[in-house]
Amino acid sequence: MHIKTKFCHGLGDCSQYLRLLELYRKRGHTIEVETDENKKQLFTMADYPLGVNCTKHSWIYWDNFNGQICHDDFVCNKTARNINKAPLPNIGNDRELWDELCSTQVILKVPQDAIDLACKWVEDLPRPIILYHQVGTNWKQRKSIPNNVTNDFYKLALREGYSLVLLDWDRRIAPINHGAVRTLDRDFGRIDLYKTAGLFSVADLMIGVDSGPYHFADFFPMPQLYLGHDLRADAVCLPRKQSAMLAMGNGQDTDVTISRRKRWSLIEYTGNMPSGEVIFKHAKRLLHPRYPVAAGRDCLLQHLIFDKANIQKTGLSDVANRGIVFDFLCSKITPVPGARIVSSGCVRSREDYGAGNSDMIFGLLADGCQAKFTSVDNNQGHINFAKNYTKCLPIEFANSDSVAYLNNLKDEVNLFYLDSWDSDTPGHEQHGLREAQAALPHLAQDGLIAFDDTIFCDGAWKGKGALAVPWLKRQGLKVWMAGYGVVLHR
Repeated sequence: MHIKTKFCHGLGDCSQYLRLLELYRKRGHTIEVETDENKKQLFTMADYPLGVNCTKHSWIYWDNFNGQICHDDFVCNKTARNINKAPLPNIGNDRELWDELCSTQVILKVPQDAIDLACKWVEDLPRPIILYHQVGTNWKQRKSIPNNVTNDFYKLALREGYSLVLLDWDRRIAPINHGAVRTLDRDFGRIDLYKTAGLFSVADLMIGVDSGPYHFADFFPMPQLYLGHDLRADAVCLPRKQSAMLAMGNGQDTDVTISRRKRWSLIEYTGNMPSGEVIFKHAKRLLHPRYPVAAGRDCLLQHLIFDKANIQKTGLSDVANRGIVFDFLCSKITPVPGARIVSSGCVRSREDYGAGNSDMIFGLLADGCQAKFTSVDNNQGHINFAKNYTKCLPIEFANSDSVAYLNNLKDEVNLFYLDSWDSDTPGHEQHGLREAQAALPHLAQDGLIAFDDTIFCDGAWKGKGALAVPWLKRQGLKVWMAGYGVVLHR
């Protein structure tokens, strides 16, 4: 079928419409696009012929699209609302097409002369180069980041040695006089989409609000950080593995945020607006990934590990820094499809990083690197809760005594995380030893065995690994790292 569609909207909506059109082109439809003069280069770079006298696409929104408090992101997202809407023909089930759209990517053919020009523009800037866009055009108050927040971010980024390119076409921000800062209109002139694409091709990170530049950046390899406050990312953006999305963390949508972590890499902050410090912290994480997963998932994992799981106080220690143990394990896991992770003892309450929350952390890791994660617990009530809490993730739950389950394993395991009996339960040290003895025959050659709630004091190991660590060392394993927990390898 030949489709003639007229789409005269802003750059952000045009960028999302372009991703939507890919569903139709993949199915053999030919498409002409009529659009505004300043958007023609976008569709040309995606190899869509430009048309005239085409049928208008109205680009409708859901009612209360930004306020849908549910776990189904289809019913809040504005692009999802336009699947199968005229003049686009019906090509199948809307929800199935939405899932396909969320993983659809478009690669633009950027003119080489535009890339060469951009290289000249930035040749004197130290890496990394961050593109920053803080002011929205429509719904300006709902989108924009205030100057005081932005200025705090600038200072932190420049102090770190980063470079900034401020995306300001309309002179709506105060320029900064600095050797590592460039401003579009002032330093590069009024650039078209070809030159913008060239600039985006050579940058290292995009930070922006719900705006044309942010959505246009979807087409380029660099990671992105969405600055959301009034407008939720899952309502106005399309997900991308390289993107992390900031969201208000006032407790209103926390359950929804958790259920959408897998697809959106949503990161909550406290208050109604992200601070400059919060923006910088997550920007730095996107620029310096640590784990064998895509940049957006990596940033989310760093947030959970360092911001939520790192410092607690327990009966064993005043410095229960599980985060460094999780960080070590997530960075050392063998990043091959089919790698196996097995954890004993599943999560029992939501966002309980005081107890580790290994199900959420290892579930996100395994999903991101195509590993298989199994969480074992002998209490069906605990499993029922954990399944519901982590329902966005492909975790296998096993209702079994942990020692029996480990004894009956048939394949090798790359990581055992042993955390079943609470450290104030009589006999937890003996149970930890039995788990280690059952796990060791199934440990891969490059595998790891880790214990939570394990410390060293008074000349001996204490906690869940008190008996297991010395026994494993006698079997030839070595302690690779220790914190509020311990990791051993062959």
